[in-house]
Amino acid sequence: MMLQKSAPMVNFCTRIARRCLSSPAYPSSPLQIPRFQPNVEFILDPQNHQSIRDNIQNRKGQGNLDQVLELAKDGTDSSSFISAAQKLPNETHPESFALGGIHKVVHNIPFTHELTKNPKKQNLIRSFESLLRGNFGLRNQNLSHFSGERSYYLLDQLAQMEHALVNFTVDRLTHDYGFELISVPDLLHPSLVEACGMPTRGPRTQIYHLESFYGQQVLSGTSEIALASFFMNKRVEKPRKMCAVSRCYRAEASRKKAEKGIYRVHQFTKVEMFAVVQGGLAPSSDMLEHFVDIQKTLFCDLGLAFQVLHMPAYELGAPAYQKYDIEAYLPSRQIFGEISSSSNCTDFQSRRLNIRDGQNGFCHTVNGTACAVPRMVMSLIEQLQQAKMKIDIPPVLQPYMKANTFSVRPKSQRLSLNYYQSPKRFHKPS
Repeated sequence: MMLQKSAPMVNFCTRIARRCLSSPAYPSSPLQIPRFQPNVEFILDPQNHQSIRDNIQNRKGQGNLDQVLELAKDGTDSSSFISAAQKLPNETHPESFALGGIHKVVHNIPFTHELTKNPKKQNLIRSFESLLRGNFGLRNQNLSHFSGERSYYLLDQLAQMEHALVNFTVDRLTHDYGFELISVPDLLHPSLVEACGMPTRGPRTQIYHLESFYGQQVLSGTSEIALASFFMNKRVEKPRKMCAVSRCYRAEASRKKAEKGIYRVHQFTKVEMFAVVQGGLAPSSDMLEHFVDIQKTLFCDLGLAFQVLHMPAYELGAPAYQKYDIEAYLPSRQIFGEISSSSNCTDFQSRRLNIRDGQNGFCHTVNGTACAVPRMVMSLIEQLQQAKMKIDIPPVLQPYMKANTFSVRPKSQRLSLNYYQSPKRFHKPS
């Protein structure tokens, strides 16, 4: 039996449909982002001008001090002065500045493997891709026709490892280190991204934009942005440590052979750490060291060989005052690859988002990666491989995966896909 709609209901639905079709854009409320509040006293002090110029030069030329000083003559409240001052980078830690253009290794866990002890067995170490493609559930080829380049599928045991890494990391952060777990949005206003120090326009941007029909929306490249925005226009009177699990979207590309496979992809899962502390270098510097200690503990518990790098000024970007990178050893490539980083952004983000402490000063923010899944999976698989394609699972992940090794499936049980380049292959002659 079919129900007939009443005339008033039909008219109502027709009006709604016409309104949606005639609307020039998807309804979205405007974002009221705080006005940037620069450290005017520091910028206008002549004693600081040379150090600011040196800092700009060492931070890849971001900002123009002469333009800022010229605009200041017409008043420091003008929108032109505020806009120019906002392009200046954060200050740089003296030790980072002194490094010049070379990073400094401050911690190292060497790679020791039974296959490397015998030079004749060195060539038995296989790459991540050759170990897993087909055997344990990796597909990262022939995907351009429906998901684009630098995409991937993780199946079966490899997908289980992804979830195991995320659950292990979150459990440690929340139970052992007192982090608050928060679920964050992946769609953000571009002004929030820029307030955190990441450009959304230009030839080198890594940001994906939605069509203008949906309003001003971009895909988040890291949950750091949503976590910082959570505290916008808020007063934070005690330190807050937050962690989030999110998908990260980055329109980056690379032609380097060492970054092939799933090392550099357009979307991936990441566990992020974020902290808001009282304004002042002492609290934020202590929090940065705390984050690095957490990262070292997590990676040691996973059995990884890695090194911690103190990064020079030119690697800091605009927001960071000090930064550490952590690189894991990839034995098949015989190189170290970045798997994590931690940054002290001091008051760079809080001045743009108006995040205040108990004394009405600007808070300091610190961020760090606890687990970036694709690179962590690559590092673990390559470092923990044994002879005859046996791959051990780290003991701390075994309770989550309910296994202690990756099992090689018989060929009859492996995923086997045939790829056809032309649809003519499926057309049979009549």
